[in-house]
Amino acid sequence: MMSGRTSFRDMETMTTKLSRRARKVLGISRRLSDTTARDTACRLSLESVRAMLRKAVQSAKRRNVFRKRPGGFPLGMLVLDGKVTAIKAWDSPYVQRQIPQSGKPYGLIRTVTSTLASHDARICLDVSPIPAHTNEMGHFQTALTDVCEYHSEMFDIVSYDAGANSEANAQAVQALGKHYMFNMKDERREMTKLSQDLLDDCPVMASTTDVISNRQSVRRELRMLRAFDHSNSPHKSLIWSHTKTILRVDSITVLHDEEGEVVSETTTETRLYCSSLPSRQLSPDNWLAMVRRHWKVELIHQSLAPK
Repeated sequence: MMSGRTSFRDMETMTTKLSRRARKVLGISRRLSDTTARDTACRLSLESVRAMLRKAVQSAKRRNVFRKRPGGFPLGMLVLDGKVTAIKAWDSPYVQRQIPQSGKPYGLIRTVTSTLASHDARICLDVSPIPAHTNEMGHFQTALTDVCEYHSEMFDIVSYDAGANSEANAQAVQALGKHYMFNMKDERREMTKLSQDLLDDCPVMASTTDVISNRQSVRRELRMLRAFDHSNSPHKSLIWSHTKTILRVDSITVLHDEEGEVVSETTTETRLYCSSLPSRQLSPDNWLAMVRRHWKVELIHQSLAPK
């Protein structure tokens, strides 16, 4: 994974093509077979592998790789997200055994990936294994604390999807001196329903358009409002006291005819977010950019996914 390969076979091929200088630096005198690499990896402890990743990031920091944020993005942004991988075993404290109604039992390994989304490069800071007895919600604070221990100065705001959205986790982010931006998805929550209703009357503050083809494009529109900060507000009790900004991003699919005229517009997706960062801290364009940058973590998932 550290060499950009996604299988042991690819790594074996790489070791056959190393230059003499590279072999000397890496200590690899000959081709490294995929079975040898697999057996070695299976003997490594999880913490030793995570330590190598941390060491690589620390080395990059010393070279000032992260000194500037491309595009003038004003904040360091950490995105965490869960990943599930199915395997054929479950004899580990990190594997949840699954017994389907039909078919053979299998195990699920859950991890939390942490990436620095304020830079254009795919920067993975950590991959934290979730113990079998808990889930993303319960493991969020552990994963975040681990990242803060080594890389706290690299980010100002923490983003997560609805899988870890809870007031306790939001308070934990603030206790570490960071802001949060959490996706809100549970329509049964009063906070989510109220936010949706209030944002319906808000104007579009920023938008972007992605051209998919000469017949189709996707427009994303941002609506935002300042959370209630007056004690006499009738809705104050429904909004977390530390939430300062509520956001909504609508994805609208636009179909065009051969002449480029709009044929139809359909809202295909709506996402809600709450944040402890005051709305005035960022321009509407940067708020929208931050929402879109959250999905950079999916690129890290793809990079780490085995073939």
